[in-house]
Order: sequence, then C-alpha cells, then structure tokens
Amino acid sequence: MGRLTGRPAALIVDDSQFICKILAKSLLDYGFRMVALAATCEEALVQTAAFSPDLITLDLVLPDGNGFELFGKLREARPGAQIVIVSDIRQVENFDRAKEIGAAAFLSKPFQETQLVQLLQRLDLGAAKA
Repeated sequence: MGRLTGRPAALIVDDSQFICKILAKSLLDYGFRMVALAATCEEALVQTAAFSPDLITLDLVLPDGNGFELFGKLREARPGAQIVIVSDIRQVENFDRAKEIGAAAFLSKPFQETQLVQLLQRLDLGAAKA
C-alpha cells in the first residue's frame, strides 16, 4: 500500500458506520494524519469548517440531504479539497453528473481496498508518495 509523506486530512461523509470504518482504516493506513466522520450534510459542513480536509469522500444519499447538493457547499467551503463520490447508486447519470460538477473520482460501493488505494494514488493530494 502507498504511503503519504505530507500527511493530509480526510473527511468521510457517509451515514453507514460500516463504510466509515472501512474508509477510515484504509485512509489512516495509507498515511492520512487525520480522518473525521460526518453522517449528515450538516455535520459535513461543520467538520469541513473545523479542520479543512484535503480529501472528502461523499455519499450521495444522506439522511438530511442529497450528496450532489452538498458537493457545491463543500466545494465553496473548501475549494482546494479533492471530493470523491462514494456511492452504491451506479446509474450512468450519477457518473456523468459527478464529472460535470468536478468530482475528483467516483468510487462504487462495494469496493475493494485495492481500488481505493489506486484511486488515492491517482489523486493530487499535495504530497509525494513514499
């Protein structure tokens, strides 16, 4: 697995504790210095303001809103963050919309850790891999 030397921070926005646990472990193992969790749109905005994540993983279906609508607010709050859509809704329209709005990538659930690592290696997180 790759490692980061710059130690960026990540925010996982997902209401599934199972997905949060898997993503958090993988991101910490990969070298992220901090991983915060948010289960709602409101929590995501609070966490983004609190610690300015470099990477945000974003589910499309949240208890208090739509991930695509939240995307714009996250982009406004943290313009430099890489935002990755992580969803089990695999409709072509969602892939296309993710591209249109500027998502860094789309990761379909369920995913393998190797898929996440490959995605992280492709992203420019402002840190060289060791």
